[in-house]
Amino acid sequence: MPRKGEIRRNERVPQGAPVQVSWTDRLGNEKFANTEILDVSKAGMRVKVPESLAEHTLVTLRFDRLALHGRHPSGAVSVDLCTAVEPHRPA
Repeated sequence: MPRKGEIRRNERVPQGAPVQVSWTDRLGNEKFANTEILDVSKAGMRVKVPESLAEHTLVTLRFDRLALHGRHPSGAVSVDLCTAVEPHRPA
């Protein structure tokens, strides 16, 4: 069950699992990042990426440690929403 104020139908489950992400940016440059999966729900996942991605950008994910069911066989998914977050700065 989603938390109060959450509009998602499915609960997000925190992960912190490592993932390799690749995509093509707006200028046609191939981009890659070793990053992490923040959380997963039945309908999708939230992944940390180093820059903003346009909606509908095709993203390829590679994760060896986390077994997810229902992902596209090619590992390619598309971006629904990309939100910038302030970077963590040590005190």
